[in-house]
Amino acid sequence: MKKDDSRSFHTGIYYTGDSEQEKEAKRLTLEHLRQVSIGLDDTFQFQCDQCGKCCINREDIILNAMDVYRLSKELGLEPPAMIDAYGEIFIDTNTGLPTVRLRPRGSIKRCLFLESHRCSVHKAKPAVCALFPLGRYVLFLEGKDGEPDLNKGEIRYIFNPPHCGSEGETYTVREWLGNFGILPDDPFFLSWSKTVTQLSVELHRIVRNVPEEMMQAVWYAVYTLLYLDYNTEEEFLPQFEENTAKLVELLRNEL
Repeated sequence: MKKDDSRSFHTGIYYTGDSEQEKEAKRLTLEHLRQVSIGLDDTFQFQCDQCGKCCINREDIILNAMDVYRLSKELGLEPPAMIDAYGEIFIDTNTGLPTVRLRPRGSIKRCLFLESHRCSVHKAKPAVCALFPLGRYVLFLEGKDGEPDLNKGEIRYIFNPPHCGSEGETYTVREWLGNFGILPDDPFFLSWSKTVTQLSVELHRIVRNVPEEMMQAVWYAVYTLLYLDYNTEEEFLPQFEENTAKLVELLRNEL
């Protein structure tokens, strides 16, 4: 695919983990996550009343590669067209990666897929929306060298008390995931978290050593392989694994 010269990625401040302030911020974040974590068989109370409040004032619906693939397939669009129609692209100031989010609409920042208080893409809604009011993250276990072992990750879940709905129904985390066909040990989410971590390390290294013009080309390559280069008529995961393997090799060996 030729580089689209009209695509410009905006830079930001990148997390490097070098300063004491950044290390402390990361430690506090992990402590908070542990405090709000919930086990697979723990219960929470929530009943959706289809008020649509969770779909407004949202600028934080981040799409992973599978979200882009599933939405594209549901809407009958190729991934580039789907993102152009419904998404926005930016460079995440923490990971340094090109990142896709749903583009909010109007002054109330309403989700483009909200119609009559209902999600018009319910069957293919982004994972963060399907999980609501739950969240998830991957905790990588410590390796022999004291660094995180990216091959040994555990998915942890958190409960975010919502500001909508009611407490009329009780679920376990496992039951809630099952309602949306999400596996508790979701292999894609583990692979996605590992990939984001690997690419982040390499991009932080590269951005300090290459000129802006070259960095734009690097970001475009990452964006293309991570989000765009998929055939929605074929199974997603093998394509994702092939694309990310190419990316890691490209960034490590050629830049």
